[in-house]
Amino acid sequence: MRTAALLLLAGCASAPPAADPAEADVRAFLVGFYADLSARNWDAFDARYAPGATVCVRRRTGIEVKPALEFTGIIRKAVEGKDIFGEEMKQAILHVHRNVAHAWSTFQGREGMKGSVRTWSGIDAITLVRADDGWKIVSIAVSPDPP
Repeated sequence: MRTAALLLLAGCASAPPAADPAEADVRAFLVGFYADLSARNWDAFDARYAPGATVCVRRRTGIEVKPALEFTGIIRKAVEGKDIFGEEMKQAILHVHRNVAHAWSTFQGREGMKGSVRTWSGIDAITLVRADDGWKIVSIAVSPDPP
C-alpha cells in the first residue's frame, strides 16, 4: 500500500515546463541592447528600436515621452567626452507570447571621468515585438531609483 501511494505521488509530480526558446532570444537581444549602449555603438543601438518607438521617463515636471532616436541623441550628447560610461542589465523578468515580449529589467549605470564617476540604477520596462529581422523595442518606460 505504501509503495502504491509513493508511486501515485511520484506520478503526480511533473517536470517544469520547457523554457520558451524565444525567451532566450529576447534575453540575448537585451544583453546586446545594453552592450551597444555601453560601447556607444549608436547605429547598432538605434537599430534595436522599431519605427516610432518611444522612451518614457517620469520627471519632477511630469511624464516625458520622446521618440527613442531623439532619446539616443540626448544620451549621446550627455556622455560625449566622458571616459567612463555604461549601463548593465542586472536581472530581467521576461514574459513572451508568440511575437510580443515584455521585460522588467533591473539596470545599473555609471558615467564620468576617472576620479569622478556618477552611478545610478533603476528599472526599464521594455515592450518588444518580433519583426521579420528579429526582436525590436517598441517602448521603454524608465523608472530610476532615487539618488
